[in-house]
Amino acid sequence: MYDYLRELGHVPTQMDRASRGVLDGVLETNSLPRQLLGMQLMVETTALTIFQAVREKRIEPVLADLLRYYEKDEARHVGLGVQMLPSMMKRMSRR
Repeated sequence: MYDYLRELGHVPTQMDRASRGVLDGVLETNSLPRQLLGMQLMVETTALTIFQAVREKRIEPVLADLLRYYEKDEARHVGLGVQMLPSMMKRMSRR
């Protein structure tokens, strides 16, 4: 995605503060179940939603076609959480 945006002449220089905070919180935890939960609930689902919306708008046809591949990859990540997270959460305390 970075390479594609660079070719179009638009590369975001930084994330907005709220998005950066969410991502940092997910990535900096030392707990695999918490990290997986954060990725599952926030990052992966947001990415899937954005990719699908941009693809459906077809503002740029090449990008729309590429986003099908990104969506498949994100869906696999979500699938990992669906498969692994329930058993991990069972082993965690309520707190």
